[in-house]
Amino acid sequence: MALTHLSPLEVRDLINKYQSELRKLNFQVMQNEAVVKQLQEYAANLEEALAVEEATIYALPPTTSAPSPAEEQPAAEKQPVAEQQPAAEEKPKPARSTKTAAKSRKTNTAAKSKGRGRPKGSKNKTTKAAAAKPAKSASAKAAPKAQPAAEAQPAAEPTTAAEPTTIEGVRLSEWDNFVINAIREKNQALTTGDLAAIGSADPSIKEGTAVIKTKLNRSLNKLSNKNDILSKKKHDGRSFVYGLKEWEDKNGEIKKQYLPKS
Repeated sequence: MALTHLSPLEVRDLINKYQSELRKLNFQVMQNEAVVKQLQEYAANLEEALAVEEATIYALPPTTSAPSPAEEQPAAEKQPVAEQQPAAEEKPKPARSTKTAAKSRKTNTAAKSKGRGRPKGSKNKTTKAAAAKPAKSASAKAAPKAQPAAEAQPAAEPTTAAEPTTIEGVRLSEWDNFVINAIREKNQALTTGDLAAIGSADPSIKEGTAVIKTKLNRSLNKLSNKNDILSKKKHDGRSFVYGLKEWEDKNGEIKKQYLPKS
């Protein structure tokens, strides 16, 4: 800059002008830093509130489809009914013994009077034997009635819900498992953009890109900042990469073989 044609007064005016602009720029830098700090605090509070809300959702006890006591009682009550029927049919047996005793007496007297030959009471024996057969069939039919009670036993077994996956005592959501599985399958530390691209390409995920990024940020904050399950390191000064804790070296840095190629 050629200043040979400027007077001392003009040079002083220029100095005052640049100093004034410099003070303005410094004031603007300080103001921007204060705004950035407020936004960072707000973002941290928002993520913490979302994490607490997620924890309360997954803390709810799983529901099980256990049978009600009212459904189990009929199966248990059917067994005594089948056992009581044969006892009720066996009551007339003493009467049969008296009849048979009377028949034996008649046959003895007939045998003494006529000697050899078929006694008159032989016809009654056949008819009475035929009359006794329905009693046996009734008892035989009563036995299969106990089968429904035995068949109803498998239905009374309650179903158990699958236990949630946990790491170091921390309950993992579906998105937490998605992040860990994606990093493990790629065998490489991934950025948030890499994980979002994998989620968008997955046909089983129906959410949009914006929703996927929001849930990924929530899971990454939970796994790396709060619970130290994943390793979070800055890569190439541009963005953070996330890897498994077992990939760290002695200095706590992710090994070069797991870092993405620039």
